[in-house]
Amino acid sequence: MRRLVLLVTCILAFGLPAQADYATGYVAFQRGDYTLALQEWQPLAVQGMAVAQFNLGILYAKGLGVPQDYMMAAKWFRQAAEQDYAAAQFNLGLLYARGFGVPQDDVRAYLWFYLAARQGDRDAITGLDAIAKRMHPDQIHQAEAMVQSWRPKHAQQGHPAPSPTPEASTPMPQGLKVISSGTGFIISHQGNILTNHHVIDGCHAITGRHGQTEHTLTLIASDPQNDLALLMQGEAAKAVATFRSEPHIRSGEGVVAVGFPLRGLLASEANITTGTVSALAGVHNDVRFLQITAPIQSGNSGGPLLDQSGHVIGVVSSKLNALSIAEAIGDIPQNVNFAIKASIARDFIDRYEVQYHLGTSTWERKNADIGEQAQMFTLVVECWK
Repeated sequence: MRRLVLLVTCILAFGLPAQADYATGYVAFQRGDYTLALQEWQPLAVQGMAVAQFNLGILYAKGLGVPQDYMMAAKWFRQAAEQDYAAAQFNLGLLYARGFGVPQDDVRAYLWFYLAARQGDRDAITGLDAIAKRMHPDQIHQAEAMVQSWRPKHAQQGHPAPSPTPEASTPMPQGLKVISSGTGFIISHQGNILTNHHVIDGCHAITGRHGQTEHTLTLIASDPQNDLALLMQGEAAKAVATFRSEPHIRSGEGVVAVGFPLRGLLASEANITTGTVSALAGVHNDVRFLQITAPIQSGNSGGPLLDQSGHVIGVVSSKLNALSIAEAIGDIPQNVNFAIKASIARDFIDRYEVQYHLGTSTWERKNADIGEQAQMFTLVVECWK
């Protein structure tokens, strides 16, 4: 079984002020200021925010910003685990399996591994198999009885815990409705998501949908000038995008755009369109942008623009207003669309020390293969008001 999982994530479930406090702690953690992270997260943990409780458990287990204390780690992991937070359940199971901060107890280790495993935690599945091999059948029977009777606790009234299934979704914001949607894509295994600022501008809450799974998202940072926003989902990600590091992009290169245009009208699955880089600058020679011919529609905003190796070279952002241009010049523009260059996006996310992947584009793949892979890390971003 592996060591304690280090997973720092965000959940929007306690309102915008709490989001801001959590985000401050997250940025501090990324920068190694564990004392500030502790100060920001502890009040939220006391209020019942599961992810903050889990992160305090990590700080105590690792001795980050506080003396290492497995008893305190177990305390905070337990509070998050009782809210059905899978990563905390795994870590609590690991403490019971090893007798760190709690009495060594294979039955309780089995319980917590099982609860995390049924939410799809792969390490918990491995831990469950390992612990079961050293248990007597009577112990396993006892542990399974505990699983059957176990029920999650609610952090606060009005904030129900998620259902213990892989498809569980966070509760919908009360009294709000979706007013618009765009696209985002996952850029780190910690669950960071990149999208356009205009997709989330003015939202009272933000959700992300990938297949049948829906998460409430937290806004970490935004850059209105460059139309970029950094979000966070409430769990780790297995599939993430890779940014192109080299060679330099050239006009005429083939591109693939992935997104969710015209939600409610077109297919609910990610749409994949292809084209070329037609220019290395946008309107009025704005060098922050690429001009592309890949067709995009309302809802594509914030989606990844990929090269022929499947690496991100831009963030889809806008298209020319054909009617306005036609009125101005008497001609209708065809396939004139724009994406923010990946270099601009990387400069933005570097400010928050997000660990993303880089790759060299040296060989071409089929567009269908690129699109299929991209669908795994691309999601709908919905704005609630």
